[in-house]
Amino acid sequence: MNVLFVDDQISVLEGIAAGISFQELGIDVVRYATGAEHAMDIMRATPIDVMLCDIEMPGEDGLHLISRAQKLYPELITIIMTSHADFEYAQVGVRLGCFEYIVQPAPYEVIEGVLRRALQHCYEQKKRNQLYKVGKWMQTGEMELLDRVAMNLFSSDASDVQASMELLNLIGYAV
Repeated sequence: MNVLFVDDQISVLEGIAAGISFQELGIDVVRYATGAEHAMDIMRATPIDVMLCDIEMPGEDGLHLISRAQKLYPELITIIMTSHADFEYAQVGVRLGCFEYIVQPAPYEVIEGVLRRALQHCYEQKKRNQLYKVGKWMQTGEMELLDRVAMNLFSSDASDVQASMELLNLIGYAV
């Protein structure tokens, strides 16, 4: 899983980098951005599963960034992480479909707990999408499905290979 933290305060990003046990959470890639455009550049270059974002930043604020990112990456899980305990911000976050609203300063354990829940949600969402695809493929016939799986096993994209292995296990072919 890949996570992006967006905050214009470098000290906040440094604290998160030092205080969160990313490996224990199963996070593969952690990226940090100091503004909205920097965050968008990172998302264009690296698939991001979860984005934790401050609200008030110079230039484009975090709420606009979340809105823009969700349009481009609809499966992105977004979490607001801000020092502003403002009800209006929370309302906008709910309308945007944010997963959680963390008021800073928050203990690292709280951030880790939210990340753990978000990553579990992301994993379950990916499984549901995978099962949906299997169902669609099964409608076209099992042989076509197996052909597609076999082709993906030789893909240069590691996620295609992993998805094919999981799919084979799911439909009863032990791999």
